[in-house]
Amino acid sequence: MGKLANPMFQIHKIQQLIRVNGELFTFQKVEQNEYKENVLSKDFVSIEGIFHEQYTQISVNNVSGARIERVPFPSILVITKEGYMPDLYDITTHGGKRYKVVGLKDVSNLGIATEISLEEIV
Repeated sequence: MGKLANPMFQIHKIQQLIRVNGELFTFQKVEQNEYKENVLSKDFVSIEGIFHEQYTQISVNNVSGARIERVPFPSILVITKEGYMPDLYDITTHGGKRYKVVGLKDVSNLGIATEISLEEIV
């Protein structure tokens, strides 16, 4: 695998994908009130992106045996925009579920797209 062809073309492809299939995600910070309870801040960041899930297999071992489970890892693909990105532990919703940001990865290290890794809050 070599370098990606023309980075401007890659940006255009991702922008087009988000323009056609994307949706707006709003991320809010979590802060503590005077009673030390976690509450959502009034500060937020909104960014368009594509929600998707990747699956991985994990092995679960117990006394009676082992089994393999497929576990979803939800993510949002966005165009990288300085100053408009969420921070770790910010909260968003999708499909009636709440998620917190657990990772931000620059896809291919080109500064074009960012993969926002999420964890469902149960």
